[in-house]
Amino acid sequence: MSSLGLMPSLAQATSTSLDSACKHIQQCRVSQDHMAKFCVPQDPDELIRNKYRYCVHKDELVLGIGRCWAKDKSDKKFQNNAYPRVVSNLGGLADNIGDNEESYEVRLIKVMYHNATSIPERDDILRKFQEGRAADFPVDASGRRYLGQTAPGEAHMKFKDHVKNIYDFITVGYANTLGWAHAHTGDTMTSVMIGGLRTVMNGDFEVFTGDLIQWYWPFERDCFMRNGRRKAREYTTDLADPNRRIPTLQHNPAEAAIAEAAWKLDADSTQRKKFFDQQYGDRKGREKVVPLIKPFKRDDDEPRIYDWYRVFAVALSSARPRERVDIRIARQAL
Repeated sequence: MSSLGLMPSLAQATSTSLDSACKHIQQCRVSQDHMAKFCVPQDPDELIRNKYRYCVHKDELVLGIGRCWAKDKSDKKFQNNAYPRVVSNLGGLADNIGDNEESYEVRLIKVMYHNATSIPERDDILRKFQEGRAADFPVDASGRRYLGQTAPGEAHMKFKDHVKNIYDFITVGYANTLGWAHAHTGDTMTSVMIGGLRTVMNGDFEVFTGDLIQWYWPFERDCFMRNGRRKAREYTTDLADPNRRIPTLQHNPAEAAIAEAAWKLDADSTQRKKFFDQQYGDRKGREKVVPLIKPFKRDDDEPRIYDWYRVFAVALSSARPRERVDIRIARQAL
């Protein structure tokens, strides 16, 4: 399908937002406990000092918090609540830990989302994360062990201690109101639209009318090709069985850097991105990481279950990257 070129989306050209009488609204509570866990270092007062970084802003995609990737004793204090616990960002978990060096949580999410093609494979990858076996994660092309080892013979990897900070996230909807992450700042309740027609911000990929819509984290962009399809998985030979090929549980930083240099937004899209990102007051390496949307591209050969899980809407109009687009939120009818 041809590129949209210079054609603005309907919402972008008219500066209007789609509205309909049929809306499904749910009251949710921003999870102070989880957002405090997402602070680096973990400090509840950080939610007050930088309140706009951790809160749920209006028009952000809101996510429910599912099962933790590792057993964590601190999760016992997260009691059931009358309102669903939600978040809209990863807080400090997505901050760079060095010059252009991604956090361990970001690397783990990218490896899992890019490689898991079935529930058993997802469980196997998660088990390897929890055990921290260095042999399961080979060196990359640059010779650096991607997921945190400092030596090839190291028994445990640094990221083993970071798995407990990651959860399965479930799509809830789009926030209609601002909800603070700490009760001392203000109301932690937010009104979330879980079904209906809505005009939202597009991500880094072109969307065409009729496309199924999924959400993704901004740091996943280099895992996709420009047309929105997942890149092929990398394989290695099983040392125990030379005739068996297994996917490498790494995301090659060297190749990702090359892909990022070649895969850039055009000047107009970059300008739109900078304009809309200014509301967060971001600093480089400490950006507020919120979910974006992209078209879901089906892959029958290597279906990525985390992409399929994240489909939640249908596009009602076309849009260039970082433009407003009309969607129908209808998870139950997809």
